[in-house]
Amino acid sequence: MTNWNDAALPAGDNNIGDVDIVSIAAGANTIGDVRIRGTASLLYSATGGDIGSIGAQTLLRTASAQNLKNSAGAYESVYSPVADAQAATGLAGVQVMGYNAATLDRLRTIASSGAGLGVQQVGTLGELITLAASAARTATANGTPVTGLGWRSRYIILFDLTVADTDAGDTLDVYVDVSLDGSTWLNAVHFTQIIGTDAASKRYAVLDPSAPGTAEILVTADAAAGVVRPSLFGPQMRARWAIVDAGTDDASFTFSVVTYAI
Repeated sequence: MTNWNDAALPAGDNNIGDVDIVSIAAGANTIGDVRIRGTASLLYSATGGDIGSIGAQTLLRTASAQNLKNSAGAYESVYSPVADAQAATGLAGVQVMGYNAATLDRLRTIASSGAGLGVQQVGTLGELITLAASAARTATANGTPVTGLGWRSRYIILFDLTVADTDAGDTLDVYVDVSLDGSTWLNAVHFTQIIGTDAASKRYAVLDPSAPGTAEILVTADAAAGVVRPSLFGPQMRARWAIVDAGTDDASFTFSVVTYAI
């Protein structure tokens, strides 16, 4: 069947060319370029579930009976199950954008589609991310890397020291590193060194590649204490700390590192 206009599609298997469809009945339907029209919404799932797919992969799924945009022009929720985020349809470079139903805050993807299109998770434009939760630490260690940051454009990083009540010879150096590939880590921030008798303090640094400059920057070694390399950026980030004990085996520093990602 070809060239259907303003008609309901009968049940069964139908091979169709370019059509205008009022409704699609149950059955397996192979369809070309289609304009789907209705009075309720532009895209709609009556009970929630898959709205479109390529093969076995979901293109769009709603959390309940939700629309992308209803007939009154109001934006409603868009939902991407985490399980679907790994699916790939073979279509590269596609991302998801929508609006929060309650506040109409703009949402953007928080993960790259990689080699193909996956149903993406979405997150708000500004987000507070923990690189190192507040805790007493006694030894040098790397924090857990945070991934999926490739679409961010600026970080405001806060180092919050709450307790450093040990010996003057004990030291703490806190770093923030970024990675382009998850394997090689480059130091972007080296906060001022803390000693064991320092008072509680808060320090922040900003990473913003919008003005990278024209000179190369050597990143083989860590930056000096108190130095920020503001144009150093990457899709992965971690906190790191180095603790040196003066010899009495009581070095302990309580601190946290968070970043506000934009």
